[in-house]
Amino acid sequence: MIRRSTFLSMLLIAICLVGWQSLSAALEIYMDQSQYHIRNHDVIRVDVKIKGAATEIRGYQIEFDYDSEHLEIVDGSAFEEGGFLYENGRTQFYAIGKPGHYQVACSILGLTWGSMGSGTLFSVHLKAIKSTDANGTDLIMPNIILRDPLNNAIPVDEINGSNVIIDALLMHCKIKAYLQGAYLTNGSMRHSLISFLPLTSPYDENDIIDILPDVSPNHIVDWVSVQLRETYNGPILVSQSAFLLDNGMVVDMDGNSYLSFEHTDLLSYYVILRHRNHLGVMSAVAHEFSLDYEDAPLIDFSQAETLYGGAVNAAMQVDSNIFALIAGDANGDGRIANNDQAVFWRSQNGSFGYHSADFDLNGAVQNSDMVIYWRNNNGRVSVIP
Repeated sequence: MIRRSTFLSMLLIAICLVGWQSLSAALEIYMDQSQYHIRNHDVIRVDVKIKGAATEIRGYQIEFDYDSEHLEIVDGSAFEEGGFLYENGRTQFYAIGKPGHYQVACSILGLTWGSMGSGTLFSVHLKAIKSTDANGTDLIMPNIILRDPLNNAIPVDEINGSNVIIDALLMHCKIKAYLQGAYLTNGSMRHSLISFLPLTSPYDENDIIDILPDVSPNHIVDWVSVQLRETYNGPILVSQSAFLLDNGMVVDMDGNSYLSFEHTDLLSYYVILRHRNHLGVMSAVAHEFSLDYEDAPLIDFSQAETLYGGAVNAAMQVDSNIFALIAGDANGDGRIANNDQAVFWRSQNGSFGYHSADFDLNGAVQNSDMVIYWRNNNGRVSVIP
C-alpha cells in the first residue's frame, strides 16, 4: 500500500516533470541578442537561432525584415548559412530580396534525416547608416516556415526578433567670423543685445533653450546659422543654430567651442555661415571635419582666402587683415536693397530690442543703422550660389 504522503509526492513530481517537458518542448526561433547598441557606421553580425526542435527539421524559409533607412546589408555575401542543417547533410542555402526585406531559405539534400535540438540557422551582417532615437529600430521575422522529412509544416511556438539602437557618429569643426555692424576693434565685437536675445533661434523654431549658455569670459553677440553642403552649389544637407561670441568664435547652443554634426557618408563639406541681417558667407573650399572634437579644424571667415567669391565680393574689411559679414540685409533675403530701408528700417526706426534693422546690434534702431550700414552697402548681394 502506498501511503498518502508518498502518493502526493509522486504526483507532484509527475506534474513537475510534465511541466518541464512542456516547457522544454517549446520551439523557438530567435536572434542571438534581444538588443544591439552601436554607433553609426558600425557593422553587427546577427545570428538567427533555433532551440527546442523535438521533430526532425529538413528545411526552413524565414522572412527577415529591417528598416533600410537605418541599416543596410554589408554586401551580397552578408547572409551566411549556420550549422544547424548542414551538420546533418549537404544543404542548399540562399537569400533573396531587396533592401529591408529578404527571404532566407535552406534545405537538406539527399536521403538523410533532419536536424533536431538547437543551433544557428543563419547569420547576417548589417551596417548602421543612420542614427535612431532611444527606441531604436526593430529586426523582425514576420513569417517562418519549417519542414519535416515528409515536407509537413512544423509549428513554431515562439519568435523573438531584436532591436538596434544606433548612436550618431559625430564630426566636428570650429568657426570664426565677425559681423560688420557689431565690429569694434582689435578682433572684438559689441554684445549689447545680450538682454534682448530670444531663447528660440530666429533660424529654426525647434531650436529652443531654457537659458543662454555660460560662455564667460566672453559674451554672446547674436544667434547665427551654420549650414553644410556637399558641393559648392548643392542643396543644404544640414543646418544648425549657434551663437557668435564677441571674440569671433562660434559656439553651439550649449556653449561648446566646437560644432558637432552627425557623420553620414562624407567628412568634407562646404560651410555656410548666415546672420539674420548680414549677408551670409561660404567657405571657398570643402573642409574636412574631424571625428575627434579635440582635432576639430578651424574655418576662419575673417580671412580673405577662406571666403567663396573672394573677400572683395563676399565680405567687408573692418580691420587690418580682418574681414566681416556685410551689414544691411534686414529681411535676410541675401541682398541689400531699397526694401531693407523703406520697409524694415523705416518702420522700426526709434525702436529698442531685437530688431532686424538694428544693423550695428546695439539694441536700438537709429539713423546710424541706415546711414552707415544700409546706405553704404545698398546693392551688395550675397555670393553664395
